[in-house]
Amino acid sequence: MSRATDSTTPVPRCSLLAVASALAVLVVGVLRPGALLFLSIIMVSVVAHEAGHFWVARHVGMRPTEFFAGMGPTLWSRRSPRGVDWGVKAFPVGGFVTIPGMTSSAVVDPELEPYTYRAATTWRRLATILAGPAVNLLIAAGLFALVARIGYVGSDGTRSGAGLLDAVRFGRDATWGVITSTLWSLGELVMTVPNYVADLFANTSPDTRFLSPVGATRLTEQAAADDVVTVIAFAAVLNASLGVFNLLPLVPLDGGHALIAVTEKGLTVLRRRPVTFDANRLTPLAVGVIGALVALTATSLWLDIAHPAANPFS
Repeated sequence: MSRATDSTTPVPRCSLLAVASALAVLVVGVLRPGALLFLSIIMVSVVAHEAGHFWVARHVGMRPTEFFAGMGPTLWSRRSPRGVDWGVKAFPVGGFVTIPGMTSSAVVDPELEPYTYRAATTWRRLATILAGPAVNLLIAAGLFALVARIGYVGSDGTRSGAGLLDAVRFGRDATWGVITSTLWSLGELVMTVPNYVADLFANTSPDTRFLSPVGATRLTEQAAADDVVTVIAFAAVLNASLGVFNLLPLVPLDGGHALIAVTEKGLTVLRRRPVTFDANRLTPLAVGVIGALVALTATSLWLDIAHPAANPFS
C-alpha cells in the first residue's frame, strides 16, 4: 500500500529498539517454526505487492521516495543515487512504498511536484494503484499452476501432474475461485454481523470467520506437515486473498484510491472542469475501516484460541 509523506523526511537509521524487535521475532520463529514460515510467506507476498506499485510508478513518470519491507523501527536503510530510501523494518508484518502527492493537500518539494501521484493522469494513477493487487493475483495463478504441474501424491504413493497448458488453465480457474469465495465470505460476514457477535458472546464458533495470526500460524504448520505442495497451494490462497482484499473500494486500501481516481475523472467529465477530491476528507472513514479490521483481528484471535479451526488437510 502506498502512502504519502513529506519528501524532506530524513533517512532512518538502525536503533537498539529495532535490533531488539528483530531478535524477538527470531525467537518466536525458533519457538514456533510455523510462525516463521507464515511470516516469510506474508513478507514475500507484501514485498512483491509493493514492488508492483513501485515499478509501475517509476515507469509512468512518478518518483517514489521510499521502499521499506516490514513495519516499525528501522533495522537498515540506504539512499540510492536516484534519491530512493530502501530499507528493512524490524517487524515482518507489512511494507510500504512512499509516492509523493498521494493526496491533494500533501506537502511536497516543489521540484518533485511534476512527478507526484496527484500530477499524473487518471490512467497512470490507476495503473500504479492496481499494480500491487495485480502482482498478488498473478503470483497466485502461477503458484496454483505450479501445484497442478507438480501434482499431489495419490493413495498409491505416486505423483501425477498436469500438462503445462492444463496447469496454466488450472491456475487461472483456481485463482478466480479464490477471488469469488473471498468476496462471498466478506459479503456473508457483513450480512451476518449480528449472528457473528451473538456467537462470540455465546462462546461458539461462527459459521463464517477469518483467521488471526495465531490461526494462520497453526494452519501453516498443518500445511507444512502435510506436503510441500500444500504449502505452495496455501501461499497461492494467501496471495489471492491479499489481492482481493486490497481491491475493496475502501480507504486506505488500494481499491479506495482507485475509486477516488475514477470519481475525480467522472466528475471532471460531467462538470467540464478539473475536480480534485482530497482523500484526507475520508480520514474518518479510514479510521472506521482500520477500527473494524482491528476488531475483526481481535475477535478472530479469541476464536482461534478458544475454538481452533479444524485441520483442513487431514
